[in-house]
Amino acid sequence: MCRKYGVLTVHHLLASTSFCTATFYILFARGIGTIDIELTNIDINQCDPETDEATGNEGSSKVQHLDDKSVDVFRGTHHCQPTTKCIPVSGKGFLPGAYRCVCVDGYYFPDTSLAPEDQYFDGSLLEGINFNGSLEEEGGAYRCRKCSTGCDVCVDDSPCLYSYSVPIRATLLTLAILMVTLIALVSGIICLYRNQRVIKSASPIFLHLVCVGAILMVTPMFVLFTEPNNISCIISKWPRHLGFFLAYGALLLKTWRISAIFKVKSAKKLNLSDRVLSQRMIPILGVSMTYLSAWSAVGRGSSVWRREASFLLWGAYLCFVVRKAPSLFNESKYITWTIYNNIILGSFIVVAREFIALEKGPDIIYIFDFVYLQVSVTSLICLIFLPKIWVVFRKEDEAGSADTETVTGRQQKSFNPLAIISIDDTADKEVQVDLIELIGAPPWSSGSVLDNGSLPPVFESQRGYI
Repeated sequence: MCRKYGVLTVHHLLASTSFCTATFYILFARGIGTIDIELTNIDINQCDPETDEATGNEGSSKVQHLDDKSVDVFRGTHHCQPTTKCIPVSGKGFLPGAYRCVCVDGYYFPDTSLAPEDQYFDGSLLEGINFNGSLEEEGGAYRCRKCSTGCDVCVDDSPCLYSYSVPIRATLLTLAILMVTLIALVSGIICLYRNQRVIKSASPIFLHLVCVGAILMVTPMFVLFTEPNNISCIISKWPRHLGFFLAYGALLLKTWRISAIFKVKSAKKLNLSDRVLSQRMIPILGVSMTYLSAWSAVGRGSSVWRREASFLLWGAYLCFVVRKAPSLFNESKYITWTIYNNIILGSFIVVAREFIALEKGPDIIYIFDFVYLQVSVTSLICLIFLPKIWVVFRKEDEAGSADTETVTGRQQKSFNPLAIISIDDTADKEVQVDLIELIGAPPWSSGSVLDNGSLPPVFESQRGYI
Protein backbone atom coordinates (compact mmCIF):
# COMPACT_ATOMS: atom_id res chain seq x y z
CA MET A 1 0.00 0.00 0.00
CA CYS A 2 1.47 3.36 -0.96
CA ARG A 3 0.64 6.81 -2.19
CA LYS A 4 1.31 7.41 -5.84
CA TYR A 5 0.59 10.71 -7.48
CA GLY A 6 -1.16 11.85 -4.26
CA VAL A 7 -3.62 8.94 -4.39
CA LEU A 8 -3.76 6.06 -1.92
CA THR A 9 -3.30 2.85 -3.89
CA VAL A 10 -2.46 -0.81 -3.49
CA HIS A 11 0.56 -1.69 -5.65
CA HIS A 12 0.76 -5.27 -6.93
CA LEU A 13 3.89 -6.61 -8.73
CA LEU A 14 3.82 -9.60 -11.05
CA ALA A 15 7.13 -11.07 -12.27
CA SER A 16 7.31 -13.10 -15.49
CA THR A 17 9.88 -15.92 -15.41
CA SER A 18 10.86 -18.99 -17.44
CA PHE A 19 13.07 -22.08 -17.20
CA CYS A 20 15.78 -22.87 -19.65
CA THR A 21 16.32 -26.60 -20.01
CA ALA A 22 19.56 -26.12 -21.85
CA THR A 23 21.15 -24.57 -18.85
CA PHE A 24 19.97 -27.07 -16.30
CA TYR A 25 16.61 -25.44 -15.56
CA ILE A 26 17.94 -22.06 -14.64
CA LEU A 27 15.18 -19.54 -13.90
CA PHE A 28 15.27 -16.47 -16.07
CA ALA A 29 13.27 -13.29 -15.49
CA ARG A 30 11.35 -12.27 -18.55
CA GLY A 31 9.73 -9.10 -17.19
CA ILE A 32 7.75 -7.43 -14.41
CA GLY A 33 4.08 -6.39 -14.50
CA THR A 34 2.57 -3.85 -12.09
CA ILE A 35 -1.05 -3.28 -11.07
CA ASP A 36 -2.13 -0.17 -9.08
CA ILE A 37 -5.54 -0.34 -7.39
CA GLU A 38 -6.86 3.00 -6.18
CA LEU A 39 -8.37 2.83 -2.63
CA THR A 40 -9.80 6.33 -2.53
CA ASN A 41 -13.39 5.24 -3.03
CA ILE A 42 -13.31 2.26 -0.67
CA ASP A 43 -14.90 3.02 2.70
CA ILE A 44 -13.42 1.98 6.00
CA ASN A 45 -15.84 0.57 8.58
CA GLN A 46 -14.39 1.08 12.06
CA CYS A 47 -17.64 0.38 13.95
CA ASP A 48 -18.36 -2.70 15.97
CA PRO A 49 -19.32 -5.85 14.06
CA GLU A 50 -22.92 -5.72 15.23
CA THR A 51 -23.34 -2.23 13.75
CA ASP A 52 -24.58 -2.35 10.17
CA GLU A 53 -26.23 1.03 9.72
CA ALA A 54 -24.56 3.61 7.52
CA THR A 55 -25.52 7.22 7.14
CA GLY A 56 -25.07 8.59 3.64
CA ASN A 57 -23.77 12.00 2.74
CA GLU A 58 -27.30 13.30 2.22
CA GLY A 59 -28.32 12.24 5.72
CA SER A 60 -30.37 9.21 4.63
CA SER A 61 -29.85 5.88 6.34
CA LYS A 62 -29.21 2.64 4.52
CA VAL A 63 -28.01 -0.84 5.43
CA GLN A 64 -24.45 -1.70 4.44
CA HIS A 65 -23.75 -5.34 3.63
CA LEU A 66 -20.05 -6.13 3.66
CA ASP A 67 -19.14 -9.33 1.88
CA ASP A 68 -15.45 -8.62 1.37
CA LYS A 69 -13.64 -9.81 4.47
CA SER A 70 -10.73 -7.51 3.81
CA VAL A 71 -12.94 -4.50 4.45
CA ASP A 72 -13.73 -5.71 7.99
CA VAL A 73 -10.16 -5.63 9.22
CA PHE A 74 -10.77 -2.22 10.83
CA ARG A 75 -13.89 -3.25 12.75
CA GLY A 76 -14.00 -2.16 16.38
CA THR A 77 -11.26 0.48 16.04
CA HIS A 78 -13.54 3.50 16.53
CA HIS A 79 -13.09 5.93 19.42
CA CYS A 80 -16.70 6.61 20.38
CA GLN A 81 -16.99 7.23 24.10
CA PRO A 82 -19.30 5.38 26.50
CA THR A 83 -22.97 6.48 26.26
CA THR A 84 -22.52 6.68 22.47
CA LYS A 85 -22.53 4.17 19.64
CA CYS A 86 -20.68 4.13 16.34
CA ILE A 87 -22.57 4.60 13.09
CA PRO A 88 -20.44 4.18 9.91
CA VAL A 89 -20.68 6.88 7.26
CA SER A 90 -20.35 5.92 3.62
CA GLY A 91 -18.75 8.01 0.89
CA LYS A 92 -15.69 9.26 2.78
CA GLY A 93 -13.27 6.88 1.17
CA PHE A 94 -10.31 5.10 2.61
CA LEU A 95 -9.84 7.45 5.56
CA PRO A 96 -10.08 6.95 9.34
CA GLY A 97 -12.93 8.60 11.23
CA ALA A 98 -15.64 7.73 8.72
CA TYR A 99 -18.23 7.31 11.42
CA ARG A 100 -20.49 9.23 13.79
CA CYS A 101 -20.94 8.78 17.51
CA VAL A 102 -24.62 9.10 18.37
CA CYS A 103 -26.24 8.81 21.78
CA VAL A 104 -27.55 5.44 22.89
CA ASP A 105 -31.06 5.05 24.29
CA GLY A 106 -31.39 6.62 27.72
CA TYR A 107 -28.98 9.49 26.92
CA TYR A 108 -29.28 12.76 25.04
CA PHE A 109 -26.86 15.00 23.12
CA PRO A 110 -25.44 17.83 25.28
CA ASP A 111 -26.16 20.57 22.72
CA THR A 112 -29.94 20.39 22.51
CA SER A 113 -30.12 23.46 20.27
CA LEU A 114 -28.92 21.47 17.25
CA ALA A 115 -31.30 19.79 14.87
CA PRO A 116 -31.82 16.07 15.55
CA GLU A 117 -29.86 15.06 12.44
CA ASP A 118 -26.88 17.13 13.60
CA GLN A 119 -26.71 15.75 17.14
CA TYR A 120 -23.63 13.53 16.92
CA PHE A 121 -19.87 13.58 17.52
CA ASP A 122 -17.77 13.45 14.36
CA GLY A 123 -15.49 10.44 14.15
CA SER A 124 -12.70 12.31 12.35
CA LEU A 125 -12.55 14.78 15.25
CA LEU A 126 -12.17 11.95 17.74
CA GLU A 127 -9.49 10.34 15.57
CA GLY A 128 -7.54 13.61 15.61
CA ILE A 129 -7.82 13.92 19.39
CA ASN A 130 -6.68 10.33 19.78
CA PHE A 131 -3.75 10.97 17.42
CA ASN A 132 -2.65 13.84 19.67
CA GLY A 133 -2.86 11.57 22.71
CA SER A 134 -5.40 13.68 24.59
CA LEU A 135 -8.46 11.47 24.21
CA GLU A 136 -8.42 10.32 27.83
CA GLU A 137 -8.37 13.92 29.07
CA GLU A 138 -10.92 15.36 26.66
CA GLY A 139 -13.04 12.28 26.12
CA GLY A 140 -15.59 13.31 28.76
CA ALA A 141 -16.68 16.24 26.60
CA TYR A 142 -17.75 13.80 23.89
CA ARG A 143 -20.20 11.82 25.98
CA CYS A 144 -23.97 12.07 26.12
CA ARG A 145 -25.92 12.99 29.22
CA LYS A 146 -28.22 10.64 31.06
CA CYS A 147 -31.98 11.10 30.65
CA SER A 148 -34.20 11.84 33.60
CA THR A 149 -35.51 9.00 35.72
CA GLY A 150 -38.12 6.91 33.94
CA CYS A 151 -37.14 7.97 30.40
CA ASP A 152 -36.27 5.25 27.89
CA VAL A 153 -35.38 7.82 25.23
CA CYS A 154 -35.18 11.60 25.45
CA VAL A 155 -33.96 14.71 23.63
CA ASP A 156 -33.18 16.81 26.73
CA ASP A 157 -33.29 16.67 30.52
CA SER A 158 -37.06 17.13 30.74
CA PRO A 159 -38.60 14.80 33.35
CA CYS A 160 -40.60 11.84 32.13
CA LEU A 161 -42.10 11.21 35.57
CA TYR A 162 -43.85 13.63 37.86
CA SER A 163 -41.59 15.11 40.50
CA TYR A 164 -42.31 14.92 44.22
CA SER A 165 -42.72 18.02 46.33
CA VAL A 166 -41.16 17.20 49.69
CA PRO A 167 -42.54 20.32 51.45
CA ILE A 168 -46.11 19.49 50.45
CA ARG A 169 -45.80 15.86 51.47
CA ALA A 170 -44.03 16.71 54.72
CA THR A 171 -46.79 19.16 55.65
CA LEU A 172 -49.54 16.65 54.97
CA LEU A 173 -47.64 13.91 56.79
CA THR A 174 -47.30 16.17 59.83
CA LEU A 175 -51.04 16.77 59.80
CA ALA A 176 -51.60 13.01 59.48
CA ILE A 177 -49.41 12.43 62.54
CA LEU A 178 -51.48 15.04 64.38
CA MET A 179 -54.65 13.20 63.34
CA VAL A 180 -53.35 9.89 64.70
CA THR A 181 -52.32 11.58 67.95
CA LEU A 182 -55.75 13.16 68.44
CA ILE A 183 -57.54 9.89 67.64
CA ALA A 184 -55.38 8.08 70.18
CA LEU A 185 -56.19 10.83 72.70
CA VAL A 186 -59.91 10.39 72.03
CA SER A 187 -59.58 6.64 72.55
CA GLY A 188 -57.82 7.31 75.85
CA ILE A 189 -60.64 9.61 76.97
CA ILE A 190 -63.18 6.92 76.08
CA CYS A 191 -61.25 4.40 78.16
CA LEU A 192 -60.89 6.82 81.07
CA TYR A 193 -64.57 7.78 81.18
CA ARG A 194 -65.99 4.44 80.07
CA ASN A 195 -68.32 4.31 83.10
CA GLN A 196 -69.97 7.61 82.24
CA ARG A 197 -73.51 7.21 81.02
CA VAL A 198 -72.95 8.88 77.66
CA ILE A 199 -69.97 6.59 76.94
CA LYS A 200 -71.44 3.43 78.39
CA SER A 201 -74.67 3.75 76.43
CA ALA A 202 -72.66 4.01 73.18
CA SER A 203 -70.77 0.73 73.78
CA PRO A 204 -67.12 1.61 74.55
CA ILE A 205 -65.80 -1.45 72.73
CA PHE A 206 -67.33 -0.23 69.47
CA LEU A 207 -66.05 3.28 70.07
CA HIS A 208 -62.55 1.85 70.41
CA LEU A 209 -63.05 -0.11 67.18
CA VAL A 210 -63.98 3.12 65.45
CA CYS A 211 -60.76 4.73 66.71
CA VAL A 212 -58.62 1.79 65.59
CA GLY A 213 -60.26 1.80 62.17
CA ALA A 214 -59.73 5.55 61.84
CA ILE A 215 -56.02 5.19 62.62
CA LEU A 216 -55.71 2.42 60.04
CA MET A 217 -57.33 4.66 57.43
CA VAL A 218 -54.64 7.30 58.07
CA THR A 219 -51.79 4.76 57.75
CA PRO A 220 -51.50 4.97 53.91
CA MET A 221 -50.30 8.56 54.30
CA PHE A 222 -47.16 7.14 55.92
CA VAL A 223 -46.73 4.32 53.40
CA LEU A 224 -47.03 6.58 50.34
CA PHE A 225 -44.91 9.45 51.67
CA THR A 226 -41.81 8.29 49.79
CA GLU A 227 -41.64 7.47 46.10
CA PRO A 228 -44.21 4.69 45.62
CA ASN A 229 -43.65 1.36 43.94
CA ASN A 230 -45.84 -1.66 43.27
CA ILE A 231 -45.28 -3.14 46.73
CA SER A 232 -46.02 0.07 48.63
CA CYS A 233 -49.14 0.70 46.54
CA ILE A 234 -50.47 -2.76 47.38
CA ILE A 235 -49.58 -2.45 51.07
CA SER A 236 -51.31 0.93 51.35
CA LYS A 237 -54.67 -0.55 50.30
CA TRP A 238 -54.80 -3.03 53.17
CA PRO A 239 -55.00 -0.65 56.16
CA ARG A 240 -57.09 1.78 54.11
CA HIS A 241 -59.91 -0.67 53.37
CA LEU A 242 -59.68 -2.71 56.56
CA GLY A 243 -59.81 0.48 58.60
CA PHE A 244 -62.87 1.62 56.68
CA PHE A 245 -64.81 -1.57 57.35
CA LEU A 246 -63.67 -1.62 60.97
CA ALA A 247 -64.68 1.97 61.73
CA TYR A 248 -67.86 2.21 59.70
CA GLY A 249 -68.73 -1.42 60.38
CA ALA A 250 -68.81 -0.66 64.10
CA LEU A 251 -71.14 2.30 63.51
CA LEU A 252 -73.46 0.39 61.21
CA LEU A 253 -73.67 -2.60 63.54
CA LYS A 254 -74.70 -0.26 66.35
CA THR A 255 -77.31 1.26 64.05
CA TRP A 256 -78.47 -2.17 62.95
CA ARG A 257 -78.97 -3.18 66.59
CA ILE A 258 -81.17 -0.14 67.16
CA SER A 259 -83.09 -1.00 64.00
CA ALA A 260 -83.57 -4.62 65.08
CA ILE A 261 -84.78 -3.61 68.54
CA PHE A 262 -86.97 -0.83 67.22
CA LYS A 263 -88.79 -3.17 64.82
CA VAL A 264 -89.66 -5.79 67.46
CA LYS A 265 -93.38 -6.61 67.26
CA SER A 266 -93.59 -8.95 70.24
CA ALA A 267 -92.01 -9.66 73.60
CA LYS A 268 -89.48 -11.96 71.96
CA LYS A 269 -86.10 -11.89 73.65
CA LEU A 270 -83.24 -10.35 71.66
CA ASN A 271 -79.70 -11.20 72.66
CA LEU A 272 -77.82 -8.32 71.02
CA SER A 273 -75.17 -7.62 73.60
CA ASP A 274 -71.87 -6.03 72.64
CA ARG A 275 -70.17 -9.41 72.63
CA VAL A 276 -72.73 -10.93 70.28
CA LEU A 277 -72.72 -7.87 68.07
CA SER A 278 -68.93 -7.75 67.85
CA GLN A 279 -68.94 -11.30 66.48
CA ARG A 280 -70.79 -9.99 63.45
CA MET A 281 -67.74 -7.90 62.66
CA ILE A 282 -65.76 -11.05 61.87
CA PRO A 283 -67.50 -11.89 58.55
CA ILE A 284 -67.31 -8.25 57.47
CA LEU A 285 -63.55 -8.17 57.96
CA GLY A 286 -63.21 -11.70 56.58
CA VAL A 287 -64.85 -10.79 53.28
CA SER A 288 -62.72 -7.66 53.02
CA MET A 289 -59.49 -9.57 53.68
CA THR A 290 -60.44 -12.24 51.14
CA TYR A 291 -61.04 -9.60 48.50
CA LEU A 292 -57.79 -7.78 49.30
CA SER A 293 -55.84 -11.06 49.15
CA ALA A 294 -57.27 -11.91 45.74
CA TRP A 295 -56.67 -8.36 44.51
CA SER A 296 -53.06 -8.41 45.72
CA ALA A 297 -52.42 -11.79 44.10
CA VAL A 298 -53.88 -10.76 40.75
CA GLY A 299 -52.21 -7.35 40.80
CA ARG A 300 -54.85 -5.42 38.92
CA GLY A 301 -53.15 -2.10 39.62
CA SER A 302 -56.34 -0.28 40.65
CA SER A 303 -58.75 -0.77 43.51
CA VAL A 304 -62.53 -1.01 43.31
CA TRP A 305 -64.69 1.25 45.46
CA ARG A 306 -68.04 -0.49 44.80
CA ARG A 307 -67.82 -2.55 47.99
CA GLU A 308 -67.46 0.50 50.18
CA ALA A 309 -70.18 2.35 48.31
CA SER A 310 -72.56 -0.59 48.80
CA PHE A 311 -71.64 -0.72 52.47
CA LEU A 312 -72.40 2.98 52.92
CA LEU A 313 -75.70 2.65 51.05
CA TRP A 314 -76.70 -0.12 53.45
CA GLY A 315 -75.79 2.24 56.27
CA ALA A 316 -77.94 4.96 54.74
CA TYR A 317 -80.86 2.52 54.66
CA LEU A 318 -80.36 1.66 58.34
CA CYS A 319 -80.24 5.35 59.22
CA PHE A 320 -83.52 5.84 57.39
CA VAL A 321 -85.12 2.95 59.28
CA VAL A 322 -84.13 4.29 62.71
CA ARG A 323 -84.79 7.93 61.91
CA LYS A 324 -87.72 8.00 64.42
CA ALA A 325 -86.19 5.72 67.02
CA PRO A 326 -85.46 7.41 70.37
CA SER A 327 -81.76 7.42 71.14
CA LEU A 328 -79.79 8.57 74.13
CA PHE A 329 -77.72 11.68 73.48
CA ASN A 330 -78.77 11.70 69.80
CA GLU A 331 -76.05 9.25 68.76
CA SER A 332 -78.15 7.87 65.91
CA LYS A 333 -78.48 11.37 64.50
CA TYR A 334 -74.70 11.84 64.46
CA ILE A 335 -74.18 8.43 62.88
CA THR A 336 -76.66 9.40 60.18
CA TRP A 337 -74.82 12.63 59.49
CA THR A 338 -71.53 10.73 59.28
CA ILE A 339 -72.88 8.23 56.74
CA TYR A 340 -74.53 10.86 54.56
CA ASN A 341 -71.45 13.05 54.71
CA ASN A 342 -69.22 10.22 53.49
CA ILE A 343 -71.61 9.22 50.72
CA ILE A 344 -72.03 12.72 49.30
CA LEU A 345 -68.66 14.38 49.83
CA GLY A 346 -66.64 11.16 49.67
CA SER A 347 -68.12 10.21 46.29
CA PHE A 348 -67.29 13.64 44.90
CA ILE A 349 -63.67 13.40 46.08
CA VAL A 350 -63.22 9.87 44.70
CA VAL A 351 -64.55 10.89 41.28
CA ALA A 352 -62.41 14.03 41.24
CA ARG A 353 -59.37 11.98 42.19
CA GLU A 354 -59.89 9.56 39.33
CA PHE A 355 -60.43 12.21 36.64
CA ILE A 356 -58.26 15.09 37.86
CA ALA A 357 -55.56 13.95 40.24
CA LEU A 358 -54.32 11.05 38.11
CA GLU A 359 -53.50 13.53 35.33
CA LYS A 360 -51.67 15.97 37.61
CA GLY A 361 -49.15 13.77 39.34
CA PRO A 362 -48.54 12.01 42.65
CA ASP A 363 -48.53 15.17 44.78
CA ILE A 364 -52.10 16.00 43.75
CA ILE A 365 -53.11 12.39 44.45
CA TYR A 366 -51.50 12.66 47.87
CA ILE A 367 -53.46 15.87 48.54
CA PHE A 368 -56.73 14.26 47.43
CA ASP A 369 -56.07 11.29 49.70
CA PHE A 370 -55.58 13.65 52.62
CA VAL A 371 -58.76 15.57 51.78
CA TYR A 372 -60.67 12.30 51.65
CA LEU A 373 -59.37 11.49 55.13
CA GLN A 374 -60.95 14.70 56.38
CA VAL A 375 -64.30 13.55 55.05
CA SER A 376 -64.11 9.92 56.11
CA VAL A 377 -62.05 10.17 59.31
CA THR A 378 -62.02 13.69 60.74
CA SER A 379 -65.76 14.21 60.31
CA LEU A 380 -66.35 10.73 61.76
CA ILE A 381 -64.34 11.49 64.90
CA CYS A 382 -65.86 14.95 65.32
CA LEU A 383 -69.48 13.89 64.87
CA ILE A 384 -69.32 10.71 66.96
CA PHE A 385 -66.95 11.65 69.78
CA LEU A 386 -67.02 15.41 70.30
CA PRO A 387 -70.66 15.46 71.52
CA LYS A 388 -69.85 12.70 74.01
CA ILE A 389 -66.71 14.44 75.26
CA TRP A 390 -68.70 17.67 75.57
CA VAL A 391 -71.31 15.94 77.73
CA VAL A 392 -68.65 14.23 79.86
CA PHE A 393 -66.74 17.38 80.71
CA ARG A 394 -69.85 19.50 81.21
CA LYS A 395 -71.33 16.75 83.41
CA GLU A 396 -74.67 16.93 81.66
CA ASP A 397 -75.51 13.24 82.10
CA GLU A 398 -75.74 13.11 85.91
CA ALA A 399 -79.53 13.52 86.01
CA GLY A 400 -81.79 10.46 86.28
CA SER A 401 -83.04 8.14 88.97
CA ALA A 402 -83.99 4.67 87.78
CA ASP A 403 -81.73 1.74 86.97
CA THR A 404 -82.84 0.82 83.44
CA GLU A 405 -81.55 -0.44 80.14
CA THR A 406 -80.96 1.78 77.13
CA VAL A 407 -82.18 1.06 73.66
CA THR A 408 -78.71 -0.31 72.86
CA GLY A 409 -79.15 -3.01 75.50
CA ARG A 410 -76.60 -1.74 78.04
CA GLN A 411 -77.32 -1.32 81.78
CA GLN A 412 -77.44 2.27 82.98
CA LYS A 413 -77.36 3.26 86.65
CA SER A 414 -79.70 5.95 87.93
CA PHE A 415 -81.24 6.61 84.56
CA ASN A 416 -84.65 5.81 83.11
CA PRO A 417 -84.86 6.26 79.34
CA LEU A 418 -88.65 6.10 79.46
CA ALA A 419 -88.69 9.25 81.53
CA ILE A 420 -87.22 11.27 78.67
CA ILE A 421 -89.18 9.72 75.78
CA SER A 422 -92.13 11.92 74.99
CA ILE A 423 -95.01 11.29 72.68
CA ASP A 424 -93.54 13.76 70.22
CA ASP A 425 -90.49 11.48 69.83
CA THR A 426 -92.61 8.79 68.18
CA ALA A 427 -94.67 9.58 65.15
CA ASP A 428 -97.47 7.04 65.39
CA LYS A 429 -99.27 4.72 67.75
CA GLU A 430 -97.57 1.58 66.47
CA VAL A 431 -94.12 2.93 67.28
CA GLN A 432 -95.23 3.75 70.83
CA VAL A 433 -96.60 0.26 71.37
CA ASP A 434 -93.45 -1.34 69.91
CA LEU A 435 -91.24 0.75 72.13
CA ILE A 436 -93.20 -0.18 75.27
CA GLU A 437 -93.01 -3.87 74.36
CA LEU A 438 -89.30 -3.45 73.59
CA ILE A 439 -88.50 -1.98 77.01
CA GLY A 440 -90.60 -4.61 78.71
CA ALA A 441 -93.73 -2.79 79.90
CA PRO A 442 -96.70 -4.97 80.90
CA PRO A 443 -99.40 -5.57 78.27
CA TRP A 444 -102.04 -3.52 80.12
CA SER A 445 -99.86 -0.41 79.91
CA SER A 446 -99.24 -0.47 76.15
CA GLY A 447 -100.00 2.84 74.57
CA SER A 448 -100.74 4.58 77.89
CA VAL A 449 -99.10 7.88 78.62
CA LEU A 450 -98.76 10.15 81.59
CA ASP A 451 -100.33 13.54 81.89
CA ASN A 452 -97.07 15.21 80.96
CA GLY A 453 -96.96 13.38 77.61
CA SER A 454 -94.33 10.82 78.66
CA LEU A 455 -94.52 7.04 78.81
CA PRO A 456 -94.99 5.60 82.32
CA PRO A 457 -91.93 4.27 84.18
CA VAL A 458 -91.19 0.57 84.18
CA PHE A 459 -90.37 -1.39 87.31
CA GLU A 460 -87.61 -3.97 87.61
CA SER A 461 -90.05 -6.87 87.64
CA GLN A 462 -91.64 -5.67 84.40
CA ARG A 463 -88.43 -5.31 82.40
CA GLY A 464 -87.81 -7.82 79.62
CA TYR A 465 -84.50 -9.12 78.30
CA ILE A 466 -83.02 -7.26 75.39
